[in-house]
Amino acid sequence: MNDDMLNRFFTEDLGLMRSSKFLADTMAQITHKYPQAKMLEIGGGASGTASSVLNGINDDAYASYTFTDMSSMFLPMAQEKFSGFAAKMRFDTMDINNDPSTQGFAAHSYDIVIASYVHATKNLTKTMANVRKLLRPGGYLLIPETTGLRATVSTLRWEEVLVESSFSGLEMIIHDTAEEDKHTATVLLSQVLDDRVRRLREPLLEIATAPQPEGGLILVGGKKLSIAKMISEIQGLLPRSWRKYATTVTSIDALSVQDLVSIGGGPQAGTDVICIHDLDEPLFAFTITEGQLVTLRLC
Repeated sequence: MNDDMLNRFFTEDLGLMRSSKFLADTMAQITHKYPQAKMLEIGGGASGTASSVLNGINDDAYASYTFTDMSSMFLPMAQEKFSGFAAKMRFDTMDINNDPSTQGFAAHSYDIVIASYVHATKNLTKTMANVRKLLRPGGYLLIPETTGLRATVSTLRWEEVLVESSFSGLEMIIHDTAEEDKHTATVLLSQVLDDRVRRLREPLLEIATAPQPEGGLILVGGKKLSIAKMISEIQGLLPRSWRKYATTVTSIDALSVQDLVSIGGGPQAGTDVICIHDLDEPLFAFTITEGQLVTLRLC
């Protein structure tokens, strides 16, 4: 294209520049929390998004970045542009209209997927199902989209499609400007859900169906009034069927080894320990006694 117009549009357009910065900042937060993430970009095109991300996160914050586009014409340019990141990058074609596993991409093997401008695909529901196949449970999906008064896909439609495809829906919506009638680019964020991830995200929803514990539950802490209140609150959050199995001790020193050890001398099967002793007083601020060390090892 004359004067590199396509690349300049994606790298110099004010709205896209802002949304790319927001996307890179979001990626930096995710990779800080989950380092060594495997990342994949769909519809990399002129590589403006990849440039923002790779230059916006630490090199040791990710394991790999796979750059894909439906057309092979963008790959040589991207390879040259990102030669400094070559050790961690892969460049390949992908048609997200079709199952990625038939195109050489292993199912559920990526932690983060950036799906750029997937509104242009033939069937958005099928497309998002294919995107879902790439991500592991708990993985994150970021979608840079053109929006504004004539958004290509409404946020209500995105919510519907994401939930249908076993995502969490729209977790975050970041516009390039706060003015509702002026934004032109948006970044959407969602997370892949399964039963385990749902329990981790909203553990209290599982209380009513929680099974009876195999062993006891020991809560350690409560020398201070504020911490004793916290212990009481924790007890109040337990399923009713668990409460008769819960024991409270005020410190590691008050926790008997016999509470934790079975007749055979090993850890008591099924016994769980919630220790907030450090909120009363820092345990490691003083010399640890041998007895405390034995107790900690058994917890």
